[in-house]
Amino acid sequence: MPRLWTAATDHFLNMYNVYIVRFLKQFWPSLLTLGVILYATLTPDPLGDETLPLIPHADKFVHAVMMGGLTGAILFDLRRRDRRERLGAKIVIAVGAGVLIFALADEWLQGQIGIGRPSDPYDGLANAAGVLVAMFTAPAAVRAVLQAKETGGHNHRGRP
Repeated sequence: MPRLWTAATDHFLNMYNVYIVRFLKQFWPSLLTLGVILYATLTPDPLGDETLPLIPHADKFVHAVMMGGLTGAILFDLRRRDRRERLGAKIVIAVGAGVLIFALADEWLQGQIGIGRPSDPYDGLANAAGVLVAMFTAPAAVRAVLQAKETGGHNHRGRP
């Protein structure tokens, strides 16, 4: 009996590892983007001694770019996984809603974990703006990037 149990668990673990590896290969851009965002938002001093430029509210632009980038990365990974499948409105809306929920939770968490960085509702608005812009621009950009990759960087006339 123990031998059967070991064989069954080995099979399960091998199957589970295959799914994990496949997931990591398919979604590494999204996971990398997510990791950078979590580091930038949930550490006390992510830039070290560096400071943002003396442009008022430049951090709002950074927030919009981070969440828009995450939205775009997820849409890219979904389309890259199955290039025959179009990024329909339902998928784009679902990804946008998911990233927006994450962004708002991340902003709230910033103020709760005691790292000396308060939650800022304007950061939440900037996050939402980045997600919204990405929902409209990322599908076309993803399509263009993947078509360029398939054609070797040339358009339909054979020019770069």
